[in-house]
Amino acid sequence: MITSQQLAHLCDQPDLWADPINAAMLAHWINTPARESMFLATCLHESDGFKRLTENLNYSASGLLRVWPDRFTHNERQLYAGKPQEIANRAYAHRNGNGSEDSGDGWRYRGRGLIQLTGKNNYVRAQAATGFELVANPELLEEPLASSEVAAWFWADAGCNAVADEGDFPGTQGIINRGSRAKLADRMDLRLDWLRKVQAA
Repeated sequence: MITSQQLAHLCDQPDLWADPINAAMLAHWINTPARESMFLATCLHESDGFKRLTENLNYSASGLLRVWPDRFTHNERQLYAGKPQEIANRAYAHRNGNGSEDSGDGWRYRGRGLIQLTGKNNYVRAQAATGFELVANPELLEEPLASSEVAAWFWADAGCNAVADEGDFPGTQGIINRGSRAKLADRMDLRLDWLRKVQAA
């Protein structure tokens, strides 16, 4: 468990998050110091300290080249730059259960919540596991209760508790960020900084 006083060192609204986070960790066996610290560090990184609960898709043309080099041609990068909704619908079309670009699923099921759940298939799975009506109401992931529960479910369902038990923080980040323990997550330096902050708190 983490107290509001401890959480105050990590986020701006500790009283808003302490109870939902603790309930979610308890429900999904995130119940050892290693599991708790790695899970919290993950959530803090993915949400920028519990402040960003929707994916920032406002990319410049150069940003699109860096993040999605194969999904936008040179001309398309110029056309889509600075248009988050259009970027999401194009970048996430026909992926992870999403429909076509015209369906709007890319924007509707963009990254949300403490763990940035992305794609219709994941929203469907999370809804089935947690009972939150996320498919019809994806914005529920922008609220502490659903966001905390879904993050803990996703972490546990992906096998991160067992990886944390081995002390393999990079492995948990590879699973969450890249879908594989064997892959290096982006911005590992920042992720490690969050882990150190959580352990200090």
